Amino acid sequence: MASSLHQNPTFLKPQPSLTPKPATTRRNYIPVRCGGPRSQRGPLIKGRFLSIEAIQAIQTLKRINRINPPNQIQLLSNTLTRLIKSDLVATLKELLRQQHCTLALRVFSAVRSEYGADLSLYAEMVQALGNCNMSEDVDRLIEEIETEGGIQCDEVQRKGILNLIKAVVCAQRRESTVRIYEMMKRSGWGSSVEPDEYVVRVLSNGLKGFGEEELALHIQNDTTRNQGLDKLEITLPKGTWLGFDFNDSHPDLPALYLKGGSIIPVGLPLQHVGEANPSDELTLLVALDEYGKAEGFLFKDDGDGYEFTKGNYLLTHYVAELQSSVVTVSVHKTEGSWKRPKRRFHIQLLLGGGAMRVKVPAKKQQVRAGKSVKSNGR
Repeated sequence: MASSLHQNPTFLKPQPSLTPKPATTRRNYIPVRCGGPRSQRGPLIKGRFLSIEAIQAIQTLKRINRINPPNQIQLLSNTLTRLIKSDLVATLKELLRQQHCTLALRVFSAVRSEYGADLSLYAEMVQALGNCNMSEDVDRLIEEIETEGGIQCDEVQRKGILNLIKAVVCAQRRESTVRIYEMMKRSGWGSSVEPDEYVVRVLSNGLKGFGEEELALHIQNDTTRNQGLDKLEITLPKGTWLGFDFNDSHPDLPALYLKGGSIIPVGLPLQHVGEANPSDELTLLVALDEYGKAEGFLFKDDGDGYEFTKGNYLLTHYVAELQSSVVTVSVHKTEGSWKRPKRRFHIQLLLGGGAMRVKVPAKKQQVRAGKSVKSNGR
């Protein structure tokens, strides 16, 4: 027995644990983690997503329009009837973006007949047609709005009405602007519907630009009477004060006035001085005093440091003078070691209730007062 134990000692060895080992998971892929600034990149094209159907429809429409087959109308109709509403509207807006206004009119007709069109979509059409100098088509669209029941003045249509008025005014369509106002009046605007102040201002400014001073004044008086603002008075210091804005007039924004005898330089909107370029366009707001004169200054330097104390700057003195109904705007003198950059100027001459804007590439420019004056509603 002892010999057997000595010859076979394996049973004395410690046995391996019977506890099962956790199974390891095999991966058939390699995980890749992306980081850095590229992971924060947005889409290459923002706000414009076209489906495959919309892209194919646009290509087909342009090809049919280019070939101009005898059955063109039928082919265009077959292409458009296969699209759902979202693709149809996307096709319309893409054609407007590419300024294919003739094709866009056909697509818009299909949208209107199948699903109807709100005033915002009409405004986009009017804006594009105006840019393409298709003025008669602008008037035709406004006539269609009137034929289909006119304009309903409510809170839902407020933005659409505003955009439509802006688009028609920008297209320089006087009769269509008046027609829009008449449709609004028939819908109860100004009587049962309280007028929106911003819409009133845009509409009245547009009518003044067309020479409809009496109608614009009537709209303003009706609005102030209904809202109890006819007693509102603005007290200004002594002197000549001329009103102006930056084409962003709104009831929530303050009224701006420039004292006569002043020239105010206005640059492009910037986030910080590092975005500025010496060749950027510059606008001079000119308000003449009772003697027909004005002056202003523009100071330029690096925007950082103290190099200006060593003469590294440019101080420009602008003057304006009225003689024989001609306003001459010029550089009177300059100071500093910097040279005047070559840039394009815009002169906005404030003349009571209006302003005239001209481009001034030269050092000295003459503006004939009282000619082609564009109203700004002040």
